[in-house]
Amino acid sequence: MIFSCKSNTQGYVRAICTLGKGAGHLKPKKVGLVVARGNNVRRVSVGDRVGVPWINETCGSCEFCNEGDEQLCFDAQISGYTVDGTFQQFCVCRATNAVRIPDGISLEAAAAILCAGGSAYRAVKECHLKPEQTIAIAGADGALGTLACQYAQALGYRVLALSTGPSKKAMLMDEIGVDYFVDATASHEDLTAEIQRLTGGGPHAAIVIASAQASIGQALQFLRPKGTVVVVGLSKNPLIQADVFSAISKQKMLKGSYVGSSLETEEALAVYVQSRFSVQYQTYPLEELPMVFEIMEQGKMQGPTVLEMPTLEAPAAPKYNIGTYLAYRLEEIGIKDYFVVPGDFNLSLLLDQILKNDNLRMVGCCNELNAGYAADGYARTSPSKVAVVFVTFMVGGLSLLNAIAGAYSDGLRVIVVSGAPASHTYGQDSLIHHTLGLKDQDQALRMFEQVTTASVRLQRGTNPSAVLDQTVVRCLQDSLPVYIVISSDMFEDLCDPPGPLPLLQPRLSVPDHLYDALSRFRAYWEIAQNPIIIVGPLARHSLTPDTLISLIEKLGCPVFCQPDAKSLVPESHLQFQGTFWGIASDPDCIEKVIGSDLWVGIGTRWGDFSTLQKPDPPELHLQSDYLRTADGKSVDRITMAELCHLVIHSDIPTHNRTVLPSPTSIPGAHPENDNIHDHHIQPLTTASILKVIESILQPNDTLIAEAGDSWFNAQTIHLPDGVDYQMQMIYGSIGWSLPATLGCQLARPQGRTILMIGDGSFQMTAQELSTMIRLRTNAVIFIFNNLGYRIESAIHDGPYNYLSNWNYAQLASSMQNISHSPGNGNKFLTDQEKHYENINDPVLVSMRIKTQADLLIAYERILSDREKLFLLECCIHPWDISEGLRRLGRGIGAGCEE
Repeated sequence: MIFSCKSNTQGYVRAICTLGKGAGHLKPKKVGLVVARGNNVRRVSVGDRVGVPWINETCGSCEFCNEGDEQLCFDAQISGYTVDGTFQQFCVCRATNAVRIPDGISLEAAAAILCAGGSAYRAVKECHLKPEQTIAIAGADGALGTLACQYAQALGYRVLALSTGPSKKAMLMDEIGVDYFVDATASHEDLTAEIQRLTGGGPHAAIVIASAQASIGQALQFLRPKGTVVVVGLSKNPLIQADVFSAISKQKMLKGSYVGSSLETEEALAVYVQSRFSVQYQTYPLEELPMVFEIMEQGKMQGPTVLEMPTLEAPAAPKYNIGTYLAYRLEEIGIKDYFVVPGDFNLSLLLDQILKNDNLRMVGCCNELNAGYAADGYARTSPSKVAVVFVTFMVGGLSLLNAIAGAYSDGLRVIVVSGAPASHTYGQDSLIHHTLGLKDQDQALRMFEQVTTASVRLQRGTNPSAVLDQTVVRCLQDSLPVYIVISSDMFEDLCDPPGPLPLLQPRLSVPDHLYDALSRFRAYWEIAQNPIIIVGPLARHSLTPDTLISLIEKLGCPVFCQPDAKSLVPESHLQFQGTFWGIASDPDCIEKVIGSDLWVGIGTRWGDFSTLQKPDPPELHLQSDYLRTADGKSVDRITMAELCHLVIHSDIPTHNRTVLPSPTSIPGAHPENDNIHDHHIQPLTTASILKVIESILQPNDTLIAEAGDSWFNAQTIHLPDGVDYQMQMIYGSIGWSLPATLGCQLARPQGRTILMIGDGSFQMTAQELSTMIRLRTNAVIFIFNNLGYRIESAIHDGPYNYLSNWNYAQLASSMQNISHSPGNGNKFLTDQEKHYENINDPVLVSMRIKTQADLLIAYERILSDREKLFLLECCIHPWDISEGLRRLGRGIGAGCEE
């Protein structure tokens, strides 16, 4: 059972759940906060979607609970067995045992995984296999079986399915995509011989889900030596008949697997979100439960079955139109906030359709370019790594185009939705406003084709909801922006209710190519004497943090990050040696890197700002879908993740002889140890600002650096573990970072976003500060006011690099001016917004910082007022620039004269 959570004082989750039929999806009510009790403390936050698992409640203190095996707790209470209520609208579950459901997953799929998926995932884990080893699933056609097949595939194993009949074979081979299928009705000898022939001596493990008593004995027989049989299914006869001699002589293991724990079930949900396999569930209303039992007894059930709970009032199923369908899809893929600039062609879509969805928050921005930058920041840091922005036809879209080009450069998932003229105007001999004065209305569409992976215009008669789905899927799977045009007369066109999003199976490596890549990697690695690892920004899209760290620790050598990969490797890690930035690197870093005889590049991206002016050492390039060796040869049709797993579990030797002590943070005392009275007249310096920034960073915070000297200064800041870092390096659009900070703060509200931006860049997008004030965000903005574009001056100085100075602190204060009309003339204000206006509680603290004393006052206020938005105008000497910028200027330009 799935719901949103509500708190009480006893450490339990209590839910009021309306699981209406609607569009075939479970619709929860949103309720409050619960903090779990017991030794395994877990927090269920307000608005979380959670599910009640089989294990409803445990003691939380026994040896099994403490070791993560809560399902073995002697005091465990079972949902629907010892605890009533799971077939009703009211349900109780201890918060420690509730399963949190991530965004971006349909509730039907979550229900299937919550039940059968957790058990299947645990059974697969109990096999303890390595990637590309083979696992047999006996009874692969049922709910547990299909999910066991899919989880085994998602974890990188080859799957042999045992079932019966052509329909089951078609389902398992064509829809699930297992590697082998064997008919389980074959004789014992034929079945064993066929399985061993297909798998080259037998699978490495087998999961027995089938209830037939003979299945366990068969599995022990066809298994290869040292293999493992995991029993999940229950037989009517509890006695097992098996060849004990074969099990002993070939060291085979037989073990049982019960349901997954709540944490394992959350892992199973996370694997599903990452892999996006298609859960083969069927949905029935609760009143058809007797028929479901009949289908199950007849052995005709394929995959999990999800029951829909009736609502108290049993309302008629709501109808969907293109607008509400789009809103549903956005919520499904994890969107919580969407960015908007209204225009006459998108007003009815925004006001009449998208706003009907209470789970989506509209964020109005000052202009389209800023809205695109905000979506960029949101897509970088939100849990679902996807954002959406709404604009109007042509005039709005072209203003947005630059921001989407930047999102494309960093592989970000941004969905652009543009309202457009009525569909009947296309191809007509009439001019439309917001155009170039030409009758061609698809010009913007063709322009967006250059900066997106898909640009489409929905049209009647072409199943527009299906086209919309296909475009959203392209965005998710290609990790690139998309552009969707919807005519203003189509928003209310009726369409079928949304089903599961048609995501493709994850791409897997060709086994022979994968082992060839490992062999080539090994050949270079084993002759290297002084290798290093260079982590690049593209590793964000291909590797989980755990996999990246496991690979680094397996290889053991020093690790450097490219500038825009900062924070991918914890800077407290013993192997981390700092940032490698080509000619802009400090001499000690260049010496270490050039002194290496092999670079292992993980998701690296080399550009004119990141290369050296001398030949680079040989490099192994690990990219998302290929390995390129130092001789220029490539092995393709592999995935970075699978190759890394193979290296991690291989016997490749570790190179840990060359690891040096990690560099420390900026020298000098932290500001809390400074005496404010000693600094009241000392001028402000960049170094002192950087010490403050480093001191205020906490886990879950995000540090953003604007193009310019902030890039180089940010690299010297030592990040605490858990702090994220973002910069837009390849595209480098000046002004990007201020709206991106807005998007990042909304996407990652559990921490603060700290922005480092120059005065020139701030002037580009300063308007969006007003949006940050209106939404009461609590970011911290450091404006480095050095009176111009210093990165341009460092490369090639000239009069064009200097601009008018603003009083940035006063400008910021003016943006939260009290309205001349109560309520700002806004009849749509929420009660909370009215409350804040009535109490006149300014959200912004703006300060002009000129001395060390001013900076320390600001530092103390930042720590004490964590709910406030801060803007600090830091007035530094115009030529107080970093050594990294000076090196870059000397390397690629004429340098600068102070």
